[in-house]
Amino acid sequence: MKNWLGKDVLKGSLVLQSNEIQSFQAVSRTFNQSSEGTFGQEVPAVPSDSGTTRLEGKVYAVGLEKSAAFRSNLLLTELSGLRVTAEVTLVGEDGSALGSTTVDVLPFGTKQINDVFKAVGFTGNASGVRAEVEITDGDGRIVVIGSVVDNATNDPTTLYGPQKSSSVSTIVVPVVAHSAGVAGTQWVSDVSIANVDLAPRDLVVSLYDGSGALAGARSAYVAAGQTLRYLDVVKETFGIASGKGSIRIDVTPPGGLVVQSRTYNLGASGTYGQGIPGYPAAESIGSNRGTISLIGLNNTKRFRTNIGVTETSGSQVTIGISIVDNEGRDLLGYREVDVPGNGLFQTNMFQAMGLGSENIFSARAYIQVVRGSGRVTAYASTVDNATGDATTLLPPLRLKGDSDH
Repeated sequence: MKNWLGKDVLKGSLVLQSNEIQSFQAVSRTFNQSSEGTFGQEVPAVPSDSGTTRLEGKVYAVGLEKSAAFRSNLLLTELSGLRVTAEVTLVGEDGSALGSTTVDVLPFGTKQINDVFKAVGFTGNASGVRAEVEITDGDGRIVVIGSVVDNATNDPTTLYGPQKSSSVSTIVVPVVAHSAGVAGTQWVSDVSIANVDLAPRDLVVSLYDGSGALAGARSAYVAAGQTLRYLDVVKETFGIASGKGSIRIDVTPPGGLVVQSRTYNLGASGTYGQGIPGYPAAESIGSNRGTISLIGLNNTKRFRTNIGVTETSGSQVTIGISIVDNEGRDLLGYREVDVPGNGLFQTNMFQAMGLGSENIFSARAYIQVVRGSGRVTAYASTVDNATGDATTLLPPLRLKGDSDH
């Protein structure tokens, strides 16, 4: 923003307007600059009609924490140009309210609540907390983003703020890990499952490894308002000493859940993490339905980028991955890959396509199912080579509750 607008200090929201806005895709990376490198987080662009109104209920940010190790902030942005008043309530792991506050958000404005625990009057320590945000006055639309910051590294993790669903029966976390990575990194994943409904739910939480094999399944009961936390889910919940894969959550009766994961590198002084939400399996694409677009992919001396594709229906697929330059003109590479049913494919596609030595900035990837009856979702992860900090790059988000089609 300094290079663009010439401001030394500036914080707010960026509004993109066009007669052909449906043809646009945008993503931002907000980062802390240190002498070692960067510690950043994705803040996604959201269509203006994707926000929540006063008549559409609450939105939720799951996974907030206040402790010696972490602090949490909350951002509310108005999308339609109309002022709103919203009530923010923090709810503990057991479903009890920790405190609340009311905030005004100006038209197209962003209200950042630093130390949201302090703002609602909560003075203790708590983890596994969610923010519930509800518009109490005004005709605008809001989107909510949580941010959990490691106090030792100052690395933030984005927590996405969807509404609850009423009909989703299967949710997929596309990647979880307990494994070593490039340059001495060690990756671990936590998963939070919040039941934000008034009725309890029965769950089956399954881990599939990269080959699509079922590595384990756990039944669980989550009471109304309760949040279940699976810390270091691959090792501690499923007993896998080293590996990565995906989590499938089957819920009975359908709906009521908000799922968030955090995958992080365990550094010497703290953690460097990225947030990956749970997706309704029905949002995945198949051979007759759509293309996944990922933007902001970097392959430079400073950054490397991995692309991950997860199959969500249990049927094998062949996917085609195209890498295009930042102007959208030149095809830099194309590769077809087989992904087993319930399997995970993740790799540095720049290296896989022979582009590892190239200096490529802000490229985009297009992912399609070219053969097979399965369905996939996808993500990218850009990693600072100096700090080992990862930033998630996701497909365009529409933070609405009901996505089963």
